[in-house]
Amino acid sequence: MSEFSGSYHLRTNDREAAVSLLQNSENHGFIFPEGNGWVSFVVTGPPFDINDEVINWNPGILLHYIYAEDQGGGAQNLEQGRAGVRLSM
Repeated sequence: MSEFSGSYHLRTNDREAAVSLLQNSENHGFIFPEGNGWVSFVVTGPPFDINDEVINWNPGILLHYIYAEDQGGGAQNLEQGRAGVRLSM
């Protein structure tokens, strides 16, 4: 069985910023502890779909990371109202 995952990474030292982001965007998920200036979190739902409401409530630098064991992975910078940079691996 292959591994598939998707997560968001908010550039902040404040875990509460990610809590507010999930609450304001009316989403549910799991927020990890801050590490090296980033707070990682997952949103309930399909891992490869980018949640538009998360982008709309994004307070700063936000990355969306996806990984598929058999197909590779990638990351995309998500900025409200702007096209982000996409990196595929």
